[in-house]
Amino acid sequence: MKLTEYVVNGLITFLEANLPTKLVELQAEYNDGIILDPIKGYYISEKKDVPEFPAIFVIDDETDFPDQRNDYVVGIHRLLVVVAVTDQNEDNLTHKLWRYRRAIAEVVNQDNTLGIGALKADFGRFFPTPMFTDKSATFMKDSYMQVEVWTQEV
Repeated sequence: MKLTEYVVNGLITFLEANLPTKLVELQAEYNDGIILDPIKGYYISEKKDVPEFPAIFVIDDETDFPDQRNDYVVGIHRLLVVVAVTDQNEDNLTHKLWRYRRAIAEVVNQDNTLGIGALKADFGRFFPTPMFTDKSATFMKDSYMQVEVWTQEV
């Protein structure tokens, strides 16, 4: 069985393939000067120091197996997708964060098999976190969203 590692890696591969185009589309739609930079790094765990922003973390939150048979297992993988962004302006930072979250939600919604044959993938609640600043006066903020991926493995 492939289980959680396969799902996390599959979601990252899916986002790497689909998110750049969606970010360009959203930046053109808003056309207000707020730049949605390409994601600089994807990570499977928390980091003490993030080398570059924006960054996405896909973190395993919980896995459940509600249907186990001799010939297959249904898995429900609950993941936290964390987007971390920076900006010199606090308001622009918040707009960026909203737009990155929207982009992730839209690409997951457009193909909820995630290219890995998932039965479905749904995004859930968004959770913003407080804003922080570093010595360079750059503000950093992140937000996480729940993504639930259902798989069936033989």
